[in-house]
Amino acid sequence: MEITLFSVLALGFILGIRHAMEPDHMIAVSTIASQSKKLWQASLAGVFWGIGHTATLFVIGTILILLKDEIPAQWSLTLEFLVGIMLVYLGITAMLSIRKKQRQPSHHHHHENEQHTYKANKGTYYKSLFIGLFMGLPAAAPWFY
Repeated sequence: MEITLFSVLALGFILGIRHAMEPDHMIAVSTIASQSKKLWQASLAGVFWGIGHTATLFVIGTILILLKDEIPAQWSLTLEFLVGIMLVYLGITAMLSIRKKQRQPSHHHHHENEQHTYKANKGTYYKSLFIGLFMGLPAAAPWFY
């Protein structure tokens, strides 16, 4: 059986989808996306998370391949623990955000200048990118054992 570029890419895509459906990824991305009011903003926040996650995997993976080294098991466990703390933080901030929204009186108004919305979204995208970068660290570890 001949291994083609297409079969390697297809396998990589399938494994990538499987990896993306892991609970920690789903929690992080859904928590970040739930902070956006519009679908395209939530989707863009998810894209930024994915860019961060992929960038970390690529950089760490490339370094480890070039050095012919691996991430020690103790480091891997520590990174996983830190990601767990980040997930707890995301959960707490999501609950506090919901609580804050419930306490605020409902009012609708329209601003002619929507600049503050752009700045808030930009911050969300940076936060999403950072969380993706951070969550990529322990994800790189199992590849090199």
